[in-house]
Amino acid sequence: MTADAAPAALDVSVIVPAWRAAATIPRALASVAAQTAPPREVVVVDDGSDDATLAAARAWDGRLGGAALRVVAQGHRGAGAARNRAMAEAAGRVFAFLDADDEWLPDKLARSLPHLADPDVAFVAHDMIVSDGAAETTVDCARHFPGDAGAFAALFRRGFVATSTVLARREAIEAAGGFDDTLLSGQDYELWLTIAGDARRRFVVFPGALTRYHVTAGGITSHVERRRRAALLIAHRHLATLATRDASALRTALARGAIIAYEAASAHARAGRWTAAASDGFALPGDLARIAAHVRTVR
Repeated sequence: MTADAAPAALDVSVIVPAWRAAATIPRALASVAAQTAPPREVVVVDDGSDDATLAAARAWDGRLGGAALRVVAQGHRGAGAARNRAMAEAAGRVFAFLDADDEWLPDKLARSLPHLADPDVAFVAHDMIVSDGAAETTVDCARHFPGDAGAFAALFRRGFVATSTVLARREAIEAAGGFDDTLLSGQDYELWLTIAGDARRRFVVFPGALTRYHVTAGGITSHVERRRRAALLIAHRHLATLATRDASALRTALARGAIIAYEAASAHARAGRWTAAASDGFALPGDLARIAAHVRTVR
């Protein structure tokens, strides 16, 4: 597969949801401007910010390496709704997602696009660097990707696709209904599961850290209980598909339930919230029992 066979970089619309991102969006947009394969356009949706996010984004007009810039403002409705609005405004056949507090390495688009030369591949993702202040860690997302066989079950078990690493076909996202903005967390993970659950489509996660994810104290990933409840809801939503795609569906579903509880308890423990961590542990048997009962009803 060669880059020449992939959709042209000029057919890529970069989707940037932004909320209170005046301090970080210049860094995100600078990383788009530095791409060796420039996108067609960048669409920023300011999701009701009460700071200078709108002005900070508009200041990049004409500075994006030839890419057009479109900045739209709306009332505060959350990242999923902002991404949906940006996609509705976008013109490209391929969407590249970049959160306003993250950044790409220069060859992110050039290395991702060739994987979409295969018309059956609906989206592509890769590894990332997590930056938390002065410390940086490379997250090997690709090691969880088993290839086509078992890909849905692997993604169900452990969400290893980070949104700021994703390039996705417009038609695949539209067929899946876009981001479910009624979910309080995990809207992106739920969308990737929905797309991957279509047996006609494939996805690819390849090695190489091409996105730098910046941890922020107020980011959605800091809301532990919100994440736990949403993750359980998403798991139940996709159990029927899991049952048709995985011979070990019950084991996979129970593993997912255990991972959800472990991640929540660990996050509480790191913050010194020991009572909340213990509460997540006590809730685990009931969560697993409900998952098991649901799997049995859909098999």
